Amino acid sequence: ATVQAEAPWVELLEQPKSRGLRFRYECEGRSAGSVPGENSTNEHRTYPTIKVHNYSGPAIIVVSCVTKEHPPHCKPHPHAIVGRDCK
Repeated sequence: ATVQAEAPWVELLEQPKSRGLRFRYECEGRSAGSVPGENSTNEHRTYPTIKVHNYSGPAIIVVSCVTKEHPPHCKPHPHAIVGRDCK
């Protein structure tokens, strides 16, 4: 009998914090900073976190900002994720 491995899947361990930061316009000359996780406090910073199950090795993770106004049909959010490692 052949045993099939379960397909890889992603678990969201920590959501971004609702209203955790104010996005900045490019003309303001500075970024908004990192996106805090829902459990983040001033004393202990946390960040949105995922776990990839049933996979080992290098991977490319693609993340998008979306709105949640009309679930289940999310729309792209007007803000972009930027940073040293973002492409």
